[in-house]
Amino acid sequence: MKKIIHILILLFCLPMVAQQFEIDSTKIERIRVEGGLFVSLGNLCNKMGVSKEIGVYYRLKMPHNDMADLGFKFYFPENNQDFTYYGRDSTYLTQSKSFGIMALMKINKEYSFHVFTKEVTFEYTSGFGINFFLFDNKEMKNTGTETYTDENGNLVYKINTDLKALMSPLVSQGFGFSRKKIGLHFQYNFTPYNWFSKRIEKSFGNSSFSLGINYRI
Repeated sequence: MKKIIHILILLFCLPMVAQQFEIDSTKIERIRVEGGLFVSLGNLCNKMGVSKEIGVYYRLKMPHNDMADLGFKFYFPENNQDFTYYGRDSTYLTQSKSFGIMALMKINKEYSFHVFTKEVTFEYTSGFGINFFLFDNKEMKNTGTETYTDENGNLVYKINTDLKALMSPLVSQGFGFSRKKIGLHFQYNFTPYNWFSKRIEKSFGNSSFSLGINYRI
């Protein structure tokens, strides 16, 4: 009886798998590269200024003119300013580090229209993922590589680190226009850091937007 049930499930799933394979086998530009500006909003402006960002995604075609982009985006904070961090043993002022990371999946709905005789594609985007805001960890300030002897008399090397991260879910909404392989995009990012950490102020800031160009390969 179990074999019959397994066969029925397999027969039920095969058409859907085949349909998805057929859709995904459509020739499209798989790699999407983005570059532009990362602009913090609200109280997040007090942590960093307008910064550069780059992103790389792998594109999958989905039903109903949808596209799924899986990838990473890196931003490089500039004009960093101090913020308060409540450590385990002390409270101190610190700053964001040289880069931050967003790992996300974007679902894109595409609509084509014509401007005069040129075909243009409008893209509406919804995304979700995770964001890492890296900052200077002054509780364990890096003093380089240290050595010590363990209980067995062996020499052990210890590398201290001065890097720490605020981790937060990421939800985004955006839109863009493209012509052939190149396009322009705008994306709003919501990253509620203070919802998931008690070591920063409630007014830390959670909004930003990305503005830039993209190219599909």
